[in-house]
Amino acid sequence: KIQKITPDTDEHIRGYVWSHDGKKITYASNARNGVDFDAYIYDCETNTHTRVFEQGGHAIPKRLSPKNTYLPVK
Repeated sequence: KIQKITPDTDEHIRGYVWSHDGKKITYASNARNGVDFDAYIYDCETNTHTRVFEQGGHAIPKRLSPKNTYLPVK
C-alpha cells in the first residue's frame, strides 16, 4: 500500500533512513520552529511521527540500532 507520510506544510524533511526491520523511518524535520532540524522516527504500523532529539541546529539521524533501541544522530 502506498501512503503519503509527509505533511502539506512548509516543513522541510531530510535524510530518510529505514530501520533494519523495515517498520520505522528516521528523518530530520524543521517542523518545530521552521529553522532547526530535529530527529524524528516515523512508525509505519501506527502512522505516528515522534520527535526523539531536539537540540537546535541540524540534527541528522542515522539508522536505528537492530532492535530499534538506539538512534545515532550526527
